Amino acid sequence: MYSFIVRCFLMIALLIPSINSYAGPLETHAKKSAAPLYFFSQLQSVSQNAVDYLSKDLAPSKRLLSEAAQQQLTDTFLQHYFSPWHSQGHFSSLEEIKQQQLELLKEFSQQPSWGANHYPIAPTVITAIEQNLDLAHFPNRRLPAITLQSGNVKQLPTSTLLLGEPGTPGSGYPFDNNQETWISSNTPVLIVHTTEDAAWSLVLLGNTFGWLPSWQLAAIDEKFRLQWQTPPQGHLTISTLHCPLVDNQGQLVTVAELGDLYPVIAEKPDRWLLYAATRDRQGAAVLQPITIKKAEASRFPCPLTPSYLATTINQLVGQPYRWGGLDGSYDCSSILITLFQPFGIWLPRNSGDQAKRAQHFIDLADFDRQKKLELIQKRGIPFLTLGWMPGHIVLYLGQKQNPHLFHSVWGLKTIDAENQSTGRALIGRAAIMPLQVDADYLNIPITLLDKLQRLIIVTDNNYPIQK
Repeated sequence: MYSFIVRCFLMIALLIPSINSYAGPLETHAKKSAAPLYFFSQLQSVSQNAVDYLSKDLAPSKRLLSEAAQQQLTDTFLQHYFSPWHSQGHFSSLEEIKQQQLELLKEFSQQPSWGANHYPIAPTVITAIEQNLDLAHFPNRRLPAITLQSGNVKQLPTSTLLLGEPGTPGSGYPFDNNQETWISSNTPVLIVHTTEDAAWSLVLLGNTFGWLPSWQLAAIDEKFRLQWQTPPQGHLTISTLHCPLVDNQGQLVTVAELGDLYPVIAEKPDRWLLYAATRDRQGAAVLQPITIKKAEASRFPCPLTPSYLATTINQLVGQPYRWGGLDGSYDCSSILITLFQPFGIWLPRNSGDQAKRAQHFIDLADFDRQKKLELIQKRGIPFLTLGWMPGHIVLYLGQKQNPHLFHSVWGLKTIDAENQSTGRALIGRAAIMPLQVDADYLNIPITLLDKLQRLIIVTDNNYPIQK
């Protein structure tokens, strides 16, 4: 036992230099000392309960929008969400998609990638992907479908991780450069192309596109579409992070995720009856009745109230960060999509597009720190205002001595003053923190507040907030 303990300490000692070189020391004005690997330890005094940030001047159960205004937003959401099943409303043309595929192939061919084992990916891997793509016959499908299982949507048809150089800050796992997004089960899609080996299908979603394994999909017909898209009893939205959907024989059909939409069959005093999608022997989608507990879902859309928003955030706090939502986790933009989906508020897939979705926004780019803080306090609407900075987006929660925000973040960029090498003070999760959490460290010369360039009201300012 003694020798085992000694070996453990030796292993830790060997790891410490590489950990510090990656995370980067955080030097405060008061002292110079290496920070722990995870900067999240600096936030132990910051409440991670979103309820604590609700304004005392606003009743927690008061609607922030009128029912009519929220319904208009919901109608827009549903148009985007179900757009793959219709001929109009797609955000990208097929020609643009084909061109993107060609550019990706060129990029991955010219710039080496690394696998999870830290070895370079052989160029023959990209060549094989290109041959399997069969772009000479693009597009070769036009098939409305639905996902049967959750999964990673890839930019190119391969499950191989295409990582950046190991040890480089902001590179390596969990930054799979081939990851587009994570998709929930029972999501509407349009299949526009399949690979030569039929193993992968290129699908359009309501806010992006990419490749899924073909076995995760089932084609739908018009009858299925009408029953799923316009059910007489409306839709449910899932209220828990992971909700197993089990049929009457006790067999698992799929796992639903927070914010997912499902057609209602009936409402019972303590349970919901809903439909989930499964596949028949011919491979077509069919409706499978499911029963779940009443607490596991709510009628869609949920009332847009401060307490509902706060309790939804609380389910997401602490969830791991992964680029593109890899393996069911969240990046900065996908966590906001998940947060606002139960309320019928649609957001684009990436942070840049989320920053541009509103016609009206508050431009902070040319202001100093003090002026930015004044504008945030004066114009920001707690829980309904996004803060955008290049490559990242956050949610403003309100003032608690100073502005606080909620976001999913990998880490804070550090710069060594002596050799100008960069590192990361790692957070690696969704967290609540002060906007100026990084203001007092000598090796973080460019802070979150410095980077903040735009405030966006998610209701687009077309619908007045009810005071």
